[in-house]
Amino acid sequence: MKDLKEPFLTANNIMVEYLEPQLKQKLAEMESETFETFINFFSLFRVDSLA
Repeated sequence: MKDLKEPFLTANNIMVEYLEPQLKQKLAEMESETFETFINFFSLFRVDSLA
């Protein structure tokens, strides 16, 4: 249990280099989907004319 309280002392750069592009791509996809959902939701309340 003591080890769980300690910060990581080493890094696995090979693993990070392998996973990082996929992670960035997935985050970009999720961000895009969230933005599209936001726009679609608010388009339901669009007012064509304020006059």
